Amino acid sequence: MLYWLAWGIVKFALKFSFRKIEVRGMEDLPKETPVIFTSNHPVGFMEPLVIATHISRSLHYLARGDYFKNPISRWLLNQIHILPIYRFRDGFSDMRNNEQAMQNAIDLLKSGISFLVFVEGSTKLQYSFRPIQKGVSRIVHQMLEENPNANIAVVPIGFSDSDMKKLGSNVFVNIAKPIFPHELYRSAPSKPIFLKQMTAQIRDSSHEQVPQLNTPEDEELLQNFASILPVKDQLFQNLKTAANHLNKMQEAEKKSLHDAIISLKQKLGKASNDTTALFESFSIVKIVILLLGAIPAILGRAFHLLPIWIAKTFANRTIQKTEFYMVTTFVVRFVSVGFLYAVAFILMKLCGVGHAFFILLGIALLGVYAIYYVQEVRTTINHFRLRGKKETLKKEYFRISNQMLK
Repeated sequence: MLYWLAWGIVKFALKFSFRKIEVRGMEDLPKETPVIFTSNHPVGFMEPLVIATHISRSLHYLARGDYFKNPISRWLLNQIHILPIYRFRDGFSDMRNNEQAMQNAIDLLKSGISFLVFVEGSTKLQYSFRPIQKGVSRIVHQMLEENPNANIAVVPIGFSDSDMKKLGSNVFVNIAKPIFPHELYRSAPSKPIFLKQMTAQIRDSSHEQVPQLNTPEDEELLQNFASILPVKDQLFQNLKTAANHLNKMQEAEKKSLHDAIISLKQKLGKASNDTTALFESFSIVKIVILLLGAIPAILGRAFHLLPIWIAKTFANRTIQKTEFYMVTTFVVRFVSVGFLYAVAFILMKLCGVGHAFFILLGIALLGVYAIYYVQEVRTTINHFRLRGKKETLKKEYFRISNQMLK
């Protein structure tokens, strides 16, 4: 019950937290087969929120066993379908629980339940998959050892984001074709060989679902390039193409590219967060429309300023690892907005205000409108800020993008 309540609330909140959430590959999911979904883990706990609410099946999850030591957190995690798994790196004291944890997962798979597992074992802010752990392969092997004809599939997922440091970006969830491990199990002469080959299959398929870089040091360069793409070009295929070009470049070319991007961002100044203004023309009609829409946008923005400020301030003061900044901002903002609406509803009822629900619904719609209005205003301001040097900056941008996207 708690899982589905949280599912609905989170899916609703996500609609207004990102510019776009694009999911590819749903048509390839096996219909009657329990699935172990495997995913990368770049941005804290934002991936399970997005994936769970955009895949058409109930999911269970495996999480680090140390999260379950507190009885309250253990109860809450169980309610939202999260089960413990214990890692060698966390010490041997809890490793004896791993056999039972794996058996619990297998029993759920046998009953038709699907799992989502973050196969890197930890979170790190980057596009590429890091080395994949063998936990999923172990579960699959044990399940097939019990029943070689067991119904099971492994489906790798790649999670990418046009800007993994803040909300309002474009999110890409790429679902690979399912891997059916029965044939490999029958042909593998030993468990170690099966684990090695199964993990390699998951790795190879996973790499195709993200902008995979050969050199970890190139992650910052790819993120910088993504940051100068206009909104319309912040597409998964562009990120993937850029990563492939970086993998072929020599170090001198990368250094030159880095310097060119930094130079362009410095010249763009405050407009560097969105280069859309370089490519859009603005008319008097658009200015008039923005002026006419200012009052409802101000009303919608003003009502939501406090929770936005609370979320940003809390994240800035408490989050030490950038990987958790986005999800913390998301959760605190949504909780603050919910609390604000609840207080407003109660006060309106106490004051005898009629149609309180519909008034708050109207305010919510104004808040959504304000999100898009603010984006248009920023682009318009950047248009005038860059006036007189747009052609020069466009030439610099095209020199960079032609190198990365052609």
